[in-house]
Amino acid sequence: LVLILNACNTVMMMLLMIAVGFWAAGKPWFGDQGAGVFSKCLVHISIPCYLVSTLLERISSREQLIQIFFQVPIPAISILLSLGVASILAHLLHIKRGRKSIFTNAAGLSNTIIIGFPIVIALFGEDAAFTGMSYYMANTLIFWALGVLLIRQEKTGSRFRVDREMFRGIFSPPMIALLLGMLVVFSGIRLPFFLQNAISTIGKANSPMAMIFIGGIMRRSNIRDCGLGRDTWVLLLMRFLCAPAIMLLLLKFFPVAHETQVVFFVLSTMPAMTQLGIMAKEYDCDYAYASMVITLTTAVSLVAIPLYSIFIEYAPTWVWI
Repeated sequence: LVLILNACNTVMMMLLMIAVGFWAAGKPWFGDQGAGVFSKCLVHISIPCYLVSTLLERISSREQLIQIFFQVPIPAISILLSLGVASILAHLLHIKRGRKSIFTNAAGLSNTIIIGFPIVIALFGEDAAFTGMSYYMANTLIFWALGVLLIRQEKTGSRFRVDREMFRGIFSPPMIALLLGMLVVFSGIRLPFFLQNAISTIGKANSPMAMIFIGGIMRRSNIRDCGLGRDTWVLLLMRFLCAPAIMLLLLKFFPVAHETQVVFFVLSTMPAMTQLGIMAKEYDCDYAYASMVITLTTAVSLVAIPLYSIFIEYAPTWVWI
């Protein structure tokens, strides 16, 4: 019951912050420029600080750090299987050019850090962020190495190539911050109190800034223009039913703790990545469709989160063993 109440409280809190972003996006002093500032602050400042502070505060030994790397294959395999199923469905549904890669990315990759981390922390406590690092690493690496490739290939018809842009995507500020934080923990370096406290304080701004940013995306997204066709309903089924089911089945083959299982499961139910809209615009794919997908999956996730908390609370033991 406590888990369900926490989920409902978290959803209500997120709705309120998203509403603030929705309201602000309609003001002349916010607009596209305000959304851009929030996006840059999140990617380059707030999220990196949040990851570093989480590592420094939650990991007390090198053994715990090594555990993160050993668990990365679990979410990586789950994500790749989901992308594979989504790619087949995109072909069968005859999704038009410019939308196939968006459909595939949205179905297989989840918004791990902006929405996922606040949710798992609210449900399972601060230590859940440590467990979620493995999922974040797999999700980020696959998006920039494969997801962006799909978007680029669909528009330009270019073949796979390892270039500067791919490395720049993989080694984004959050990923660099994660690796630096791991290096600090592994080497046993102790940061000065004022520096660690400053990093932690900035990192705490991650959730409210992210919700306001998402509210702005919702304000600018026009769902009616994109239409809710058959592919949209299939996408929702993939994101909120098929992807979590694949994760549950995969967990049967890996001997991990129950806490790890539920964190990975919850992160697999999160909405589409906000970076998807940024890259769709970068490569001149259907940006309106990408914005609609982000908006719609985020809205649905706010309903799905309490339902999944009920599932976690009352699911029979054999589901997790």
